[in-house]
Amino acid sequence: MLATGLVLYLPSLSSLASRPTAKAVHLAIAVAWLTTLVAIPVLGNRRQLRRTRMEIERFVDDDLRWLMGKRTPQGRFNAGQKVHTILQAAIAGLFTVSGTLLWLGERNTTFRLSGSIALHDLTMYVAVALVVGHLFLALVWPTTRPALRGIVRGAVRKDWATVHHAAWAPGLAPSVALSARREMLGLAVGVIGIAGGWWVVHGVLDSAAVKASAPVAKAPVVPARVSALQLAGQAQALDQAGQLPQALALYQQAVAALPKRADLRAALGFAQARAGDPPLALRTLSAAVKLDPGYPDAHLYLGAVLLHVDGAAGHVGAADKVRGRRELRRFLVLAPDSPNAPSARQLLHGR
Repeated sequence: MLATGLVLYLPSLSSLASRPTAKAVHLAIAVAWLTTLVAIPVLGNRRQLRRTRMEIERFVDDDLRWLMGKRTPQGRFNAGQKVHTILQAAIAGLFTVSGTLLWLGERNTTFRLSGSIALHDLTMYVAVALVVGHLFLALVWPTTRPALRGIVRGAVRKDWATVHHAAWAPGLAPSVALSARREMLGLAVGVIGIAGGWWVVHGVLDSAAVKASAPVAKAPVVPARVSALQLAGQAQALDQAGQLPQALALYQQAVAALPKRADLRAALGFAQARAGDPPLALRTLSAAVKLDPGYPDAHLYLGAVLLHVDGAAGHVGAADKVRGRRELRRFLVLAPDSPNAPSARQLLHGR
């Protein structure tokens, strides 16, 4: 997930894999990961899992002193391992929630929350730091490296455990054979995970193959809304045909009928800028960004107008240029594979 996530996060790595492919693999691995987490309590020894959870959640005075740097006897899990496990559990929840919102937000703007991307990215940074530290202790640091044996083989040397986990009184875990019912439950979880992964990947690749630039066709089938969206479609056709004044009139009617649609307001604002009214365009585009911060084209149009592009007249100050570049960067974060992305990068670098 980290490797494919970096391809999605850094446009400079897009040459390693196409964005739709990276996204599909990223989501498929995420589904497999969640399926595995569900399969563990279904197939595993739940009594031992409960015991392990209680040990991790139980902090005693020796644990607190260990965290303060004092050498105190530790149980099967030392205080650092307990904190690490609790943080990883929280990270798993944050990844799932933020990732699900990002996935749903591409299909329904209702789920486009402005903080989802930031939460997902911040969680990634924390997770990477924890995993790097975990690998360092397991593979490099001499005093903790013997613990790797426990990960690979399920047991550690008794002399090492006596020194590093002196308060641990190990008992033999009962060997529990899988019942037919639990085998069927495990099989069901696996099938659900595979089906979910296939469905996610299929949806991602299909949406990438037929990606629509404007979400007009997905509007609810309500007579008044259909009429307004038809107006917007006619306005777009007139705009592309070079009949800007007529297009402006239809854009204004569509926005008046559907004032909460950020895409319609953004199209109107960009048309106003090209018609020679940058102040009005800036107000319209700023309102579009406020309506839906996750709609990429609103940031693109606003950034272009702030950098006096496409014939927009008027004086643009240094603060406007800074804001314009910020809006263009936001567009590239939201839609790095958009057909307009190369133009946005050229504007951003002053070419």
